[in-house]
Parts: sequence; structure tokens; C-alpha cells
Amino acid sequence: MQSHDGQPQADRSACGFYYAEHTADVLIRAWSTSMLGAVRQTLLATASLAVTTSQVRRTGERTVLIEAADPVAGLVAAANELLFLLDVEGFVAADIAVCPAPGSSCGAEGGASPASGGSCSWQITLSGDLLAEAIPPYQVGTIPKAATYHLATLAQVQQPLSSGYAAERWEASLVLDL
Repeated sequence: MQSHDGQPQADRSACGFYYAEHTADVLIRAWSTSMLGAVRQTLLATASLAVTTSQVRRTGERTVLIEAADPVAGLVAAANELLFLLDVEGFVAADIAVCPAPGSSCGAEGGASPASGGSCSWQITLSGDLLAEAIPPYQVGTIPKAATYHLATLAQVQQPLSSGYAAERWEASLVLDL
């Protein structure tokens, strides 16, 4: 969520994202109550740069398997896969589901986390439409070239609350090369 001055609104929501400027690139900051939720929010932010996702019809699905050495590498690979589908097939995502791949526990409750190290496998299902088949056509915005490892993070953090308690949430950062 982004306020009118470009800074994030108070984190009253359980999940969301905002964009920050980063030289000639864009920096995505996303959060959620789970690791996979933070990955989903980052991918939704990536897709939202290209088109207004709320206007995209859900006429098809693409399912991709992401296998990476660790969750941060998985985040970068997932964003690049989303951009590949947009560039090569013209497929724009309106909604995204992220879950552990069969046989993997990376990101699942009680499963592997970035702190524990190890490989990570996710199954990502993208629901959306093809740009070429949209009538009327979707208004295309900025299409990033690639996701980079520069400043890429995926971590569980403690969020202090006014009540004095701390809430745990997952935060992700990702730079997209424009």
C-alpha cells in the first residue's frame, strides 16, 4: 500500500506491498503473515507494474515449479518466471497462488525457512489472460526487464504494536530492472 507521498501507509493490513524508487529501477517492499504470502505479494506487485491486475480477466492459468538453492533465490526466480511469461507468451497475471511444491515444506507452517538454509521448491499458479486476446485491450504500464539479487530479501521480522505486543510477519524486498 502506498500513500500519496510514496511512503508506505501504516501497516494496518496483514499483507500488502508498495513501490520505492531505486535509481533507474523499482524497489518492491512486500509483507504478509507467512513467507509464501510475502512471496505472493511481491509477485502481485511485479504483475501490477505491467497492467492493472484488477482489470485482467481470468481466462487461463499457468503453473510453474520454482526450485532454488534458498528462498531468496526462489523469490528472484519466481519474479523472473512471471516476467518471462509476460514477455514470451503475453500472459498477464491477475491472481497468484504460491504453495510448497509436492514433497517440499519450504514456506509451509513449520517448514523450512530462510534461517534454516537449504533448497526451496514452490508451485506457483498464475490466473490471468493473454494481452493479445484482450478486448478491449489492457492498458500496459511499465514492463520490467528482470528481477535482480540486489537488495533481495525474504525474512521474518518482529513488528512492535502499540499494545506492547510484537507481531511476527514476513517481509520481502526485490529490485526490478526497468
